[in-house]
Amino acid sequence: MIKKCFSSTAFLTCFFFGMLLFGCATKPSFQKPAARETRDHTVYQVLEKNIPETARRYVGIPYKLGADPDKTNGSDCSHLVSAVTRNSLSGSGFSLRPSYFTSESIKKNSFPVEKSDVRVGDIVFFKNEDGHSHSKHSGIVTRKQGSVIFFTQASTSKGVIETSTVSESWKKYWQHRLDSYRRWKKSVFVLS
Repeated sequence: MIKKCFSSTAFLTCFFFGMLLFGCATKPSFQKPAARETRDHTVYQVLEKNIPETARRYVGIPYKLGADPDKTNGSDCSHLVSAVTRNSLSGSGFSLRPSYFTSESIKKNSFPVEKSDVRVGDIVFFKNEDGHSHSKHSGIVTRKQGSVIFFTQASTSKGVIETSTVSESWKKYWQHRLDSYRRWKKSVFVLS
């Protein structure tokens, strides 16, 4: 009798758990998790959206060594890159810290990207005339059409201009001095 009860109890227990596991089971519904925008992804999107218009406002300003284009009627290359980046973040909840970077500190606070991965907001660095890798000049990417990259720079002879990788000045001068394409590190952006 005990054996019979044990068998019945074991059977009922197994049956009960079996029903719980399999009898009421429905096909699991797998939903793709909602895309979460990360802080760095969002700031790069803000730059891509705002940089073309922001950079255009500086075109025509004369070149002036050490000049911040937001404070004077002149600009050098590192002040231009800093100002365009800083002002492209206006109203987005992000800030560039510090608000100004020298060419050397821009390079230290950015990382290299391949030409095929360049996007609006990236920085173009050029070598010294003697070919050494110490970056003497920089510009900021304002648009990309296929493999053609457009960038705004503070030219010593023409002031702030937009040029491209198919322009005459690129072919004659800049192409041979290209150092790298770089992207700001996310650590330079802070929530304001």
